[in-house]
Amino acid sequence: DRAFQKRSCVKCEPVTRPFGMSKYMPPPESPREVKIKYQALDWHGRMEDRVVIQSLPDECSVQWLLNMCYDLAAASPRQPLELHYWGKVLEPSKLLRDYAVKPHSELKLVIRPKLPRSMLPGALVELSRLRLASSKLAAPIVIQGVTSETTGAELRALASAQIKRDSIWFCQQTADDPDACERAGTMPIKKGEQLTPEGGAKGVLKMRRVRDGMVGTVAEADVVQLILPPDVMRILFECEPIADEVCFLCTRCARIARTSNA
Repeated sequence: DRAFQKRSCVKCEPVTRPFGMSKYMPPPESPREVKIKYQALDWHGRMEDRVVIQSLPDECSVQWLLNMCYDLAAASPRQPLELHYWGKVLEPSKLLRDYAVKPHSELKLVIRPKLPRSMLPGALVELSRLRLASSKLAAPIVIQGVTSETTGAELRALASAQIKRDSIWFCQQTADDPDACERAGTMPIKKGEQLTPEGGAKGVLKMRRVRDGMVGTVAEADVVQLILPPDVMRILFECEPIADEVCFLCTRCARIARTSNA
């Protein structure tokens, strides 16, 4: 059969494709939004699963997403992080599109146990970045431009200014009735939930829920912006308060405080 011989003589060249991608699929594109699943403690100290929707920049790398996850999960720089996609560990040096990660895909964040300080890479990196965590906040506050000479009073002033720039909002009264939310076209929220503004008009605001990244509208009367003056703050490091006139160089912070990107 001449037709059979012709088909049998066709040579197929091997084509290298990203993980999970068929040769019949179009070239992969960098996702603009993914879901990150991780475990964290709730207000009662119980471990719970959390899924957060995260927006991404163009040509997002795995390393950029890992750096963001340190702030998302409030992990210590001494804790190695891994991102898993369909059971495969993503290499930090690659891009998400190298693994054919599709938009709205779910990535699993694995937080490893803390390493000893002697094994921490770049342990002598100069202090330049701090994260302030609170049991009332769903995400830590990131403060840039900190040095070993920054005093406690200066740190509180920087934290107060950063809170104002971040525009942190809280729900001051529960509004999660399904029928009422459907009639008003608003997103269900509970008292104490942290929100970030995404726009909107007076009376109805467009907000993003920090705990899961969901975006929706809320009534302006149901939320209030966090304003925290420096004189009402109290900042502690390893259960020790940082005095106003004391700089980091004179405390235990200077020896082990690090940037999460190191």
